[in-house]
Amino acid sequence: MIDSYDSFVYNLVQYLGELGADPIVVRNDQVTVEEALALEPDALLLSPGPGRPEDAGIICPAVPAFAAPDHYTIDPNHTYPSLEFSHRGLSIWRGKFNRTSGTVTIDRPAQAGTAEIQVDTSSIDFGHDKMNAIAQTADWFNVETFPAMTYKGTLKFQNHAPSSVEGELTLLGVTRPLQLKINSFKCMEHPVFKREVCGADAEGDLNRADFGMGQYTDGNVEKIHLRIQVEAIKD
Repeated sequence: MIDSYDSFVYNLVQYLGELGADPIVVRNDQVTVEEALALEPDALLLSPGPGRPEDAGIICPAVPAFAAPDHYTIDPNHTYPSLEFSHRGLSIWRGKFNRTSGTVTIDRPAQAGTAEIQVDTSSIDFGHDKMNAIAQTADWFNVETFPAMTYKGTLKFQNHAPSSVEGELTLLGVTRPLQLKINSFKCMEHPVFKREVCGADAEGDLNRADFGMGQYTDGNVEKIHLRIQVEAIKD
């Protein structure tokens, strides 16, 4: 809460405490906007007042600063897109990509956000050296010509948390719509970096033939199921 030296602040703080909140009160002329942001509040509350505009202190610049979207950088050590597909109807092959980068933006007041992800396709790992080599050839991911695949999407919110991503996947030079369902989403203070970190688990489906991988599709086995574990650290 930014206090403009108004006596009603005491009543507001008392009432918020009764609701289970733990309000932090700063005077409008005793901290900078940057110092107020560093407190990482869940919300911004302005007290009544001030009497004159020139006495507003940090109130005017604080409002747009607190409303600005939060930016996060993908943590490559905790982010691994994986894929599952049928091996001619006999079994399910599973692999993951070991190198991923990108950014996420979350605008909590607007209940919106974006994601832009790049995946190094040469990092595909099935736990099987021969399968890894085959997957990198021109018949499959063609990593020499297309060393990366990208995903760009917008976050959709439900109950104040991201619940899905509507975006487009570019693979082998082909761009197609791809919707991801977010099964879980959580943010907390990172125990090492002491900055906010958010993590999610998402999944979706695509048809590899839509991207030019049309071989061995007899028997409706061209479907690929994606599972994505992702963590991103606030900039």
